[in-house]
Parts: sequence; C-alpha cells; structure tokens
Amino acid sequence: IFPTLTGPEVRTVVLLALVVLGRTVMTVVVARIAAKNGRNLVARRWAIFVEGVLLFLVACIPAAVVNSALRYLQSVLALQVRARLSEDVHLRYLSGSNFYKAVTLGASRQLDNPDQRVTADIDRFATELARLLVDTLRPTLEVLLFSTQLGRGLSWHAPACLASYFL
Repeated sequence: IFPTLTGPEVRTVVLLALVVLGRTVMTVVVARIAAKNGRNLVARRWAIFVEGVLLFLVACIPAAVVNSALRYLQSVLALQVRARLSEDVHLRYLSGSNFYKAVTLGASRQLDNPDQRVTADIDRFATELARLLVDTLRPTLEVLLFSTQLGRGLSWHAPACLASYFL
C-alpha cells in the first residue's frame, strides 16, 4: 500500500514540491514588483509606474501557470493515491465472501451500499491527503523564503525577533 521511492507517487510529490517552491518564488517576485509600483505611484513617477504595471502583468502570466500546475499536480497525486488505495481495499476487503458478509450483517447492523461508501471515502481521503501535503508544504516554504528575504533586508535580527514571537 505504501509507495516505493521510485514510484509515481514519489515523483509527483517531488514535482509538486518544486512547483510549490516556484510558486513561493513567484510570490516574492510579484510582491517586489507591487512594492516598487507603490513607491513609484506615491512619488508620481508615471512613466516608471506604467512600466512597473506592465512588468506586473507579465509576471502574473507565469504565476498563473504555476498556480494551475499546482492544482493539476495536486489532483494527479490524489488520483494516484486513490488508485493505489482502491486496489488494496478491493484485494483485502471486497474479495471472497467479505463483501457478502458486510451486506448481510443482520437487520439491525446492515450496511447500505458498502461498495459506494468505500469508494466515496477513498476518494475523499485521497483528495484531502493531497491537499494536506500542499497546505503543509506551502506555508513552510513561504516562512523559510520570507525569513531569508527579511534577513537579507534587515539583518538576522528581524527573523530572530519573528521566531521568538512563535516560541
């Protein structure tokens, strides 16, 4: 049931991690462009501001591609996990007389549609597992990258103060 180190699930997770890293880098790039645009707008440097807006529009194109790739890879991972888990469940629990026993437990404890329940639960589990991976990896990478950027701009004191706040 667990994937091997060379399995398709692991390759998808590595690719997903790279795309999450790319998304985090794109977030920093877009934030820098937006900050420069804000400074140029306040300083009324209209020509530089218009160039910055055009640069922002150009930067948003790869950001949109990265976001779409992130959603796509998340759904691919969910599909891979669902396929592996479904195969294992069918081999273990829905073979032989196990399915018949689950359907005919008795009038008081009878399961209705056990095959549909198993299918729906596996689908929900695989989708949530893929989402959990992305939702855990993304903030971790963002904190690391933003702390690095903060340290470059304000020395090591700023990330240290930020880390002490969480302790």
